[in-house]
Amino acid sequence: MKYYVVRDFGSDVQAVVRTRLVGEEIHAGAAGWVPSDVLRYLRRDDLLHRAEQVTEEQAGAVIAARPARRCFRVLSVEGPKLPFAVVEVDGQQERAYTRELAWGPSDLLAGLGHLSGLRVVELPQQMSAEYAAYDLAFAQRTFLRHHRWKGVPYYAIFNSARGALDLANAIALVKGDAWDEYEYGKGEWVRCSLLRGISNGGNTYEELPISPDEAHRLMERLDTR
Repeated sequence: MKYYVVRDFGSDVQAVVRTRLVGEEIHAGAAGWVPSDVLRYLRRDDLLHRAEQVTEEQAGAVIAARPARRCFRVLSVEGPKLPFAVVEVDGQQERAYTRELAWGPSDLLAGLGHLSGLRVVELPQQMSAEYAAYDLAFAQRTFLRHHRWKGVPYYAIFNSARGALDLANAIALVKGDAWDEYEYGKGEWVRCSLLRGISNGGNTYEELPISPDEAHRLMERLDTR
């Protein structure tokens, strides 16, 4: 068995990993060692981190010094573009944001060894759990837009990624795409450039694809403002 500490170029610890005959595992706080493929990813694609081999005792010391609050992305066969879940650990407490698009109490990490095809990567300390959850929500909603939701695409617009986890925080509704988009207001659709501004950095808003039913409910809320 071999142990590794994964660090960024600033020497901050990003993860503690071990390799066994059954594969690679990452230490995930109270859940212990869970399946991962961090080292394989480092060798193939990641130029921003490095893995340093350490002894078991050194690995244990690093684990003991890790912060109580950490965040993990659970990946499946779809890969990093469509995460299975985002899990925030705070000591013994665990909560997860899943493809059901909601936060809830969780024991996902502890049971991960019994679920085939799932693996874990730890997220940098500077990435908030809410922003990681927004990434998952965007990926899942984009998948639904392409494969389940019919007709014209709708987008809810938010002031921030954190606020986007609750559709009640939407400040605008847009239909179409960045080349032909329309904003709803005062009972009508007016040509706009909100999506284009998000894509080219012209504004600081965030967008999420939403279903036609969600769009109609948002229209009703906007009509009452």
